[in-house]
Amino acid sequence: MYSNRIITNINLYVPPERMVSANESTRFLGLIQIIASLLGFKILKIFQAKNLILAGLLVNFLCLASCSFFIYNQNGWMVVVCAVIFQISFYFSFGPIHWTFLGEILSDVQFGVISTAHYLNGVEISIVTEYMVQSMGPSGMFIFYAIMNLLGFAFIYFYMKKTNGLTDK
Repeated sequence: MYSNRIITNINLYVPPERMVSANESTRFLGLIQIIASLLGFKILKIFQAKNLILAGLLVNFLCLASCSFFIYNQNGWMVVVCAVIFQISFYFSFGPIHWTFLGEILSDVQFGVISTAHYLNGVEISIVTEYMVQSMGPSGMFIFYAIMNLLGFAFIYFYMKKTNGLTDK
């Protein structure tokens, strides 16, 4: 998990009394991720998918922008708090929903291609994140990802159609 490297880099910008243990934070974020991913599918049964995605992207934007703000203000603990809220928001919204939609609208071959692209994108993000932190600083990297979530919000809002109750015909 690259959160260890990100938190290590954040600690370069934070005074010693506000530093966060990168290993402990990574373990804690991993635990939150497991719990949130297990509970995330339960949330899908309660709310409409489009509204859940929009709410998740908006919360994710706010969390990532807040991470940047707290790095700038040298508060490592609040960065971890924002990362925890981000994890919960992601796994209660966009994380599980896209897999549900893909299974409903794609053939097996299309699903395989999209899944491969999805996981390759994860590898790409893992590789690029280190360079983004080095070139833009951790604060700049979080702003970049916040803007991507805001763009995703606009795309989903304007282009995703509600299909609840519609038939395949």
